[in-house]
Amino acid sequence: MLVSVSWVGREQAQVILAQDEIAADGPGGSKEASSAAMEDDGAGAGDDGLDADTENPQDIISDLLAGNAKGLKVFKSNKEDPFLVDASDAPYDEDDLEDLRIKPTDAQLVCARSSDEVSQIEVYVYESLDDGTNHMYIHHDIILPAMPLCTAWTNYDPRSQSRSANMLAVGTFLPSIDIFDLNMVDELEAFATLGGFVPNTPANESSAAGSQGSRKQGKRKTRLKPQLKLKDSSHSAAVMCLAWNPLDPEYLASGSADETIKCWDVDSAHCVQTLSHHKNKVQSVAWHPSERGCLLTGSFDRTASVVDVRSEVVACTASLSSDIESCAWSTRDTNCFYACTEGGLVQLFDVRNVSKARWELQAHAGPVSAFSISTCVQGLFATGSTDHVLKVWDESATSDVPALLLAKNANAGAIFGLAWSTDQETSLSLGVVGSKGRLRVRNLAAVTYGLKGKLDASRVSSVVWHRAKAEGEQAKGEKGRESRNTPAMRDEDDESEDPDEEEDSSDGE
Repeated sequence: MLVSVSWVGREQAQVILAQDEIAADGPGGSKEASSAAMEDDGAGAGDDGLDADTENPQDIISDLLAGNAKGLKVFKSNKEDPFLVDASDAPYDEDDLEDLRIKPTDAQLVCARSSDEVSQIEVYVYESLDDGTNHMYIHHDIILPAMPLCTAWTNYDPRSQSRSANMLAVGTFLPSIDIFDLNMVDELEAFATLGGFVPNTPANESSAAGSQGSRKQGKRKTRLKPQLKLKDSSHSAAVMCLAWNPLDPEYLASGSADETIKCWDVDSAHCVQTLSHHKNKVQSVAWHPSERGCLLTGSFDRTASVVDVRSEVVACTASLSSDIESCAWSTRDTNCFYACTEGGLVQLFDVRNVSKARWELQAHAGPVSAFSISTCVQGLFATGSTDHVLKVWDESATSDVPALLLAKNANAGAIFGLAWSTDQETSLSLGVVGSKGRLRVRNLAAVTYGLKGKLDASRVSSVVWHRAKAEGEQAKGEKGRESRNTPAMRDEDDESEDPDEEEDSSDGE
């Protein structure tokens, strides 16, 4: 299954390979240099050059020892010598490099896959084709040390504050947080790790030694298994939620099953604050978009709190009827926040009076397991549930509660993650992931969804509707189309797909 999804906008990503000369020269750079070296070698050596197939190796060695270096050619580096072949020097051919290239018009979707066989981060490219339509394929993946529970994307680069990056923080069943550079396609290790275990340091060495001493005295005692010692200020249980600070991007908030929230300084890789105001697992954290140091937290203790991380003062706490699945600040009124519950409710609270929700709606029959607010269309948000239904709501309507614009089976199984596009050209595209293990992209501007007449034209760019029309016409004329890497695939059990929707899927479990 896929447990989370993040949308990375255009011009946010690039490709960095371990071979700097390949990244600098582009596709074919190294191969051209190698070919030129081979041509130069053949022209310079002539009939007197070294030929291992026709000359006796003993004769060659004898000639060299005797000072006959007539056919010997010297290269400035081993990379220029065509006879020295190292697999690590040229792992990609021209076709591979072309597939890895990220164009300025390409966006990315980043998913976390959790399964018994392998847990990994999957990076998809959402590309714009020449005919005006969009398509998607897997670009690369990153193996994780444990099953993932949450992710958080940022463009902050701890190595250089003057440049944009493509970083992903990942929380797993381990008490550590791994941060990966998504631009590095051939990296096996995390760029940085926050918290976790001290390697090769048992925490109960004294206990183990004590039980050995008891045996020597004739008393049988069960020997304790060595356990790894936790780093200072680390979480002691699984990391369940993450959030980057939009105002101070070097700070990352994390919530854990150990009932604490921690604030990390990524530059120094140290925890700078620990909050313990919840009495159960912390399921959601969200930084305020304009108030520095203000953090929203939600827990399985059925409360949502607003806290100042600098002073550890809890400003207010809202009580809910069931466990909190997620919470987020409103983009329309920053004094308000959303809280989604296990009971299927979505509620809006005002921090100035949290005794009663400003409004509430029974969004789903099951838990609201996914929630996403559009950053391009104000007032638009989406909810997903274990009931397999995707719903889109418009809070800018004249009624007191949000208006339901769309309710549809997303063909993703139980929905665990939603992500709106961050690009204006595709502002009504929505990434959906769930228990089926497939990433689906729903273009809600398609005619079949009927949103064009329900949304004010001034809130959505005309380009969105134009692209949707082009995609619909293309889909009707073609049953499938090929991308640069893998063809589009539909769910085998889905025979009612709308031809006007833009979608793609990866192989499921």
